[in-house]
Amino acid sequence: NLNQALGHKASALYALGDNQAALDNRRQQLAVLDSPPLDSKDREVQEAKAIVLAQSGIAYLASGSRAASENLLDQAISQWNELIALDPANTLWIGEHNASWMWRAVVRSAGAPSRARQELEAVTASQRRLVARSPDWVHKINLLRMISFERAMGAAPDPA
Repeated sequence: NLNQALGHKASALYALGDNQAALDNRRQQLAVLDSPPLDSKDREVQEAKAIVLAQSGIAYLASGSRAASENLLDQAISQWNELIALDPANTLWIGEHNASWMWRAVVRSAGAPSRARQELEAVTASQRRLVARSPDWVHKINLLRMISFERAMGAAPDPA
Protein backbone atom coordinates (compact mmCIF):
# COMPACT_ATOMS: atom_id res chain seq x y z
CA ASN A 1 0.00 0.00 0.00
CA LEU A 2 0.99 3.65 -0.36
CA ASN A 3 1.73 4.11 3.34
CA GLN A 4 4.20 1.23 3.34
CA ALA A 5 5.86 2.39 0.12
CA LEU A 6 6.33 5.87 1.55
CA GLY A 7 7.70 4.33 4.75
CA HIS A 8 10.26 2.22 2.90
CA LYS A 9 11.31 5.24 0.86
CA ALA A 10 11.62 7.39 4.00
CA SER A 11 13.72 4.71 5.71
CA ALA A 12 16.02 4.48 2.69
CA LEU A 13 16.41 8.26 2.53
CA TYR A 14 17.15 8.38 6.26
CA ALA A 15 19.77 5.64 5.87
CA LEU A 16 21.36 7.68 3.08
CA GLY A 17 21.51 10.71 5.38
CA ASP A 18 18.85 12.75 3.59
CA ASN A 19 16.82 13.54 6.68
CA GLN A 20 14.82 16.34 5.07
CA ALA A 21 13.60 14.10 2.25
CA ALA A 22 12.89 11.35 4.79
CA LEU A 23 10.83 13.78 6.87
CA ASP A 24 8.94 14.92 3.75
CA ASN A 25 8.01 11.28 3.11
CA ARG A 26 6.98 10.80 6.74
CA ARG A 27 4.68 13.84 6.48
CA GLN A 28 3.17 12.28 3.34
CA GLN A 29 2.67 9.05 5.29
CA LEU A 30 0.80 10.89 8.03
CA ALA A 31 -1.39 12.58 5.42
CA VAL A 32 -2.20 9.19 3.87
CA LEU A 33 -3.03 7.74 7.28
CA ASP A 34 -5.35 10.70 8.00
CA SER A 35 -7.17 10.36 4.65
CA PRO A 36 -10.39 8.50 3.82
CA PRO A 37 -11.17 5.70 3.47
CA LEU A 38 -8.86 5.03 6.42
CA ASP A 39 -10.49 5.33 9.83
CA SER A 40 -8.48 7.00 12.59
CA LYS A 41 -10.15 4.67 15.11
CA ASP A 42 -8.79 1.58 13.34
CA ARG A 43 -6.04 0.00 15.45
CA GLU A 44 -3.83 -0.72 12.43
CA VAL A 45 -4.05 2.93 11.37
CA GLN A 46 -3.27 4.05 14.91
CA GLU A 47 -0.31 1.67 15.07
CA ALA A 48 1.03 2.86 11.72
CA LYS A 49 0.64 6.49 12.78
CA ALA A 50 2.51 5.89 16.05
CA ILE A 51 5.37 4.27 14.14
CA VAL A 52 5.56 7.19 11.69
CA LEU A 53 5.50 9.73 14.53
CA ALA A 54 8.35 7.93 16.31
CA GLN A 55 10.42 7.56 13.15
CA SER A 56 9.88 11.24 12.37
CA GLY A 57 11.03 12.11 15.88
CA ILE A 58 14.20 10.07 15.39
CA ALA A 59 14.89 11.81 12.06
CA TYR A 60 14.46 15.22 13.70
CA LEU A 61 16.85 14.12 16.45
CA ALA A 62 19.43 13.15 13.82
CA SER A 63 18.96 16.60 12.28
CA GLY A 64 19.57 18.30 15.62
CA SER A 65 15.99 19.55 16.04
CA ARG A 66 15.44 18.52 19.63
CA ALA A 67 12.14 20.34 20.23
CA ALA A 68 10.49 18.86 17.13
CA SER A 69 11.91 15.45 17.98
CA GLU A 70 10.61 15.51 21.54
CA ASN A 71 7.18 16.72 20.40
CA LEU A 72 6.78 13.90 17.87
CA LEU A 73 8.08 11.28 20.29
CA ASP A 74 5.61 12.55 22.91
CA GLN A 75 2.82 12.10 20.36
CA ALA A 76 4.03 8.59 19.52
CA ILE A 77 4.20 7.63 23.20
CA SER A 78 0.67 8.94 23.74
CA GLN A 79 -0.56 6.92 20.77
CA TRP A 80 1.17 3.77 22.07
CA ASN A 81 -0.32 4.36 25.54
CA GLU A 82 -3.81 4.49 24.02
CA LEU A 83 -3.22 1.28 22.09
CA ILE A 84 -1.71 -0.55 25.07
CA ALA A 85 -4.74 0.43 27.15
CA LEU A 86 -6.86 -1.44 24.58
CA ASP A 87 -4.62 -4.53 24.59
CA PRO A 88 -2.17 -4.65 27.54
CA ALA A 89 -0.83 -8.04 26.41
CA ASN A 90 0.34 -6.78 23.01
CA THR A 91 4.11 -7.10 23.31
CA LEU A 92 4.72 -5.47 19.92
CA TRP A 93 3.00 -2.30 21.08
CA ILE A 94 4.80 -2.35 24.44
CA GLY A 95 8.13 -2.76 22.65
CA GLU A 96 7.41 0.11 20.26
CA HIS A 97 6.27 2.27 23.19
CA ASN A 98 9.51 1.53 25.02
CA ALA A 99 11.61 2.30 21.94
CA SER A 100 9.87 5.68 21.57
CA TRP A 101 10.36 6.34 25.27
CA MET A 102 14.05 5.47 24.95
CA TRP A 103 14.54 7.90 22.05
CA ARG A 104 12.70 10.65 23.94
CA ALA A 105 15.11 10.13 26.86
CA VAL A 106 18.02 10.45 24.43
CA VAL A 107 16.56 13.74 23.16
CA ARG A 108 16.15 14.99 26.72
CA SER A 109 19.70 14.01 27.67
CA ALA A 110 21.04 17.15 25.97
CA GLY A 111 18.98 19.52 28.13
CA ALA A 112 18.07 17.53 31.22
CA PRO A 113 20.61 14.73 31.71
CA SER A 114 19.43 13.76 35.19
CA ARG A 115 15.83 13.41 34.04
CA ALA A 116 16.97 11.49 30.96
CA ARG A 117 18.95 9.02 33.09
CA GLN A 118 15.88 8.43 35.27
CA GLU A 119 13.73 7.84 32.20
CA LEU A 120 16.28 5.46 30.71
CA GLU A 121 16.45 3.50 33.95
CA ALA A 122 12.65 3.22 33.98
CA VAL A 123 12.34 2.24 30.32
CA THR A 124 15.20 -0.25 30.63
CA ALA A 125 13.40 -1.90 33.56
CA SER A 126 10.22 -2.03 31.49
CA GLN A 127 12.11 -3.53 28.57
CA ARG A 128 13.69 -6.17 30.82
CA ARG A 129 10.20 -7.21 31.94
CA LEU A 130 9.12 -7.33 28.30
CA VAL A 131 12.07 -9.52 27.29
CA ALA A 132 11.22 -11.88 30.16
CA ARG A 133 7.68 -12.21 28.72
CA SER A 134 8.55 -12.18 25.05
CA PRO A 135 12.11 -13.06 24.01
CA ASP A 136 11.68 -11.53 20.54
CA TRP A 137 15.06 -10.53 19.11
CA VAL A 138 13.87 -6.95 18.43
CA HIS A 139 13.05 -6.52 22.12
CA LYS A 140 16.50 -7.85 23.03
CA ILE A 141 18.26 -5.51 20.59
CA ASN A 142 16.36 -2.54 21.99
CA LEU A 143 17.25 -3.63 25.53
CA LEU A 144 20.93 -3.67 24.58
CA ARG A 145 20.53 -0.23 23.01
CA MET A 146 18.91 1.07 26.19
CA ILE A 147 21.70 -0.34 28.35
CA SER A 148 24.27 1.29 26.04
CA PHE A 149 22.54 4.67 26.30
CA GLU A 150 22.35 4.31 30.07
CA ARG A 151 26.07 3.65 30.27
CA ALA A 152 26.85 6.51 27.88
CA MET A 153 24.89 8.82 30.18
CA GLY A 154 26.83 7.66 33.20
CA ALA A 155 24.35 5.30 34.81
CA ALA A 156 25.86 2.69 37.10
CA PRO A 157 26.32 -0.71 35.46
CA ASP A 158 23.56 -3.17 36.26
CA PRO A 159 24.88 -6.05 38.39
CA ALA A 160 22.48 -8.53 36.74
